[in-house]
Amino acid sequence: MLSPFAIRELTRPVGLFAGLGLFSSKRASIRVLPSSGHASGILVRRISFDEVAAAPATIASLTDDTSWSSLPTQLPAGLSPQRLIRNTRLAVGPSTVATVEHILAALAGVGIAHATIEVEGPEIPILDGSCLDFAKALMEASREVDVAQEAAPKPLTLSRPIRVDDAASGASIIASPIDADEHPAATYHVVYDGPLAAALPEHFAKQSATWTAGPEGAAIFLRDVAPARTFSFEHEAKAAQALGMFRGFSIDDLLVLRNDGTPVQGALRFPNEPARHKLLDLIGDLALLGRPLRAHVTATRSGHSLTHELVRAIIAQAS
Repeated sequence: MLSPFAIRELTRPVGLFAGLGLFSSKRASIRVLPSSGHASGILVRRISFDEVAAAPATIASLTDDTSWSSLPTQLPAGLSPQRLIRNTRLAVGPSTVATVEHILAALAGVGIAHATIEVEGPEIPILDGSCLDFAKALMEASREVDVAQEAAPKPLTLSRPIRVDDAASGASIIASPIDADEHPAATYHVVYDGPLAAALPEHFAKQSATWTAGPEGAAIFLRDVAPARTFSFEHEAKAAQALGMFRGFSIDDLLVLRNDGTPVQGALRFPNEPARHKLLDLIGDLALLGRPLRAHVTATRSGHSLTHELVRAIIAQAS
């Protein structure tokens, strides 16, 4: 998480949030419970018919398993499950809990470092594609705490910049050290090119969003980041539906964009909503560090897998 300290403590259970999982098309529900002890971090507890399993919401629990999803057994040549299912998923006992990035972003954005996410089903429900409902409920059910208390996790600090790249896509993420009087921050740059960019307005093809974790970080997160929704372009959504994905959803449920950047249904919540949602995902994936990070993280064109790579690199170098 990017908050420099755990600024809020969850005082009562939050939820039940119920709905469909985006990639599984299966019903699921979650509650978020106060931590049962000090300094326990964020735990994910999967409840099924005959067992209960738990795992820390850290990079150590990351899995590439896609067997829980609605993907067909046979995929067209050139398509892989990892290319089609773009999310973060954790191994919890013998099961998987998928698409955890939105609830982790809500916890980090509000500033809650200790809690248990209790899940029934294989995937966190997508709700409206944002994390606004999660974040609002967490804010209302928590209180500010003394940042000097013993339960506050020790922040990770960097001695030098850490950069990861994906040469094939031109994506990159860099985490840079900050001075003692600076607040941690995250910035995401969306850059479209090729045929898609030719159809998009210039301001949409290149857009950015930033969030700073400071004294007003939680309120700013609720206002500027949490409402931003998962999105896809119309040609991507149609191709996914042809493969049997997104069952149970319609264009009224998800943000689907025409190739010119305008929504097929409804309106954008922000002119740069895609960049803000990518920022939301970035914040959620950085929570896999398991500790606050004192850095400015700048991502360009990146996705979940590259952020996972950055998290591993930070853990290897940070103090």
